[in-house]
Amino acid sequence: MVLSSAVELLSKIVLQPLEMLLHQIHKMAATIFQSVTDMAVTMDEEDEVADDTSEDHEDGKGGGFEDETALLEKVVQKLSLLSENSSKSQGNSAQMQGLEEGDRAVIHGFQGSSDMKDAAWANASMDELVAIEEMKIQNEQIAVQQQGALENAGLSVDLLNSWNLNPLELDKARNHAAVLFFLGQHNHGTEFDPTLMDSFLEEVEAGYNRTCPYHTWFHAVDVTHCVYRILEVSYADMYMTRSERFALLVSAVAHDVGHPGLNNKFLVQTSNAIAITYNDKSPLENMHCSRLFTLAEKPGCKIFNRLTKQTYQEIRKICIDAILHTDTAFHFKMIKEVQMIYEMNSEIFDSCLIEDWPSEDALVCFRAPESRKLLVKLFLHVADLSNPMKPFRICRLWAYQVQEEFFFAGR
Repeated sequence: MVLSSAVELLSKIVLQPLEMLLHQIHKMAATIFQSVTDMAVTMDEEDEVADDTSEDHEDGKGGGFEDETALLEKVVQKLSLLSENSSKSQGNSAQMQGLEEGDRAVIHGFQGSSDMKDAAWANASMDELVAIEEMKIQNEQIAVQQQGALENAGLSVDLLNSWNLNPLELDKARNHAAVLFFLGQHNHGTEFDPTLMDSFLEEVEAGYNRTCPYHTWFHAVDVTHCVYRILEVSYADMYMTRSERFALLVSAVAHDVGHPGLNNKFLVQTSNAIAITYNDKSPLENMHCSRLFTLAEKPGCKIFNRLTKQTYQEIRKICIDAILHTDTAFHFKMIKEVQMIYEMNSEIFDSCLIEDWPSEDALVCFRAPESRKLLVKLFLHVADLSNPMKPFRICRLWAYQVQEEFFFAGR
């Protein structure tokens, strides 16, 4: 009788949970492998499209997935992540009590940044919390000043916080005021000299080709607005660092500076000087990165002068990576990366369809360095191609512009 009870107890404590765990492993592995199989079926077709976009761009062709060993490693990572998320969620919910939403967002923004890279938000000292509160007050004051500048220019925050903004319908002063607002410190928390930023934006605007129908300063303002909106609606301040958000907005402003109105394939096939300079590897995007940091080193335009050397190097790396991935040759490779992240965290993301976004588990996933690196590239790439997602009145105007530029390249 005692032995029977012991066996029954052992079954409840050990065997049944183990059986449920194995069933969950089987289900998740099947989902992931099925996803990889589905992607492999369409891989050849996608690579052909990528080839058409950038014929000689080896890095942008996607190249397929890793071998079976690497894929199994992804499965194990997912199981580990789920287990880690479960334990972290319990701890986070208890420790976050008593903090306002804004405080939580700012503390999360510190995590992974250069000045507190190895410090978790839960270990923040009283001095650090005071600094956070002071930063909040400072950012609120800056936001008020920015709103005043917008009103003086004839713009409203409501317009900028919608998808109805169309830079093609604004004059130079209003576009400039709008970009200053998008890059304002209150949107990312990274300090810079406002006077230098103002001069920098003037230089960037002058660096855009006025004869291009599409890749103009207006396009840069449009993309920066879209990045700003994506950061807002996706609560990016809760999983991206200050440096990442600042770098992403700066990248948006200068991501096409100096664009001649011709695509990479045209430049390569005609042996254009830009293609020769950058060895046919994303020549336009490499040129844009070079122009950005050349302008940022000009006297009166040094917007990174208040950053530490380590933070500057971090921001420079983020800007280069984000701008290079606006090359459409990377499009399908990025799609596959997004699909893989979704499959590894499908339970977490699917639960967000029911719960309020973002859930604590989703934030843990997005705060992972690999996820943040992909999201930075993805946000700028999506913004760069976002015209079809705008209201049709705006979409149609941009369609005319890009059609004219394509015709210009083909004459």
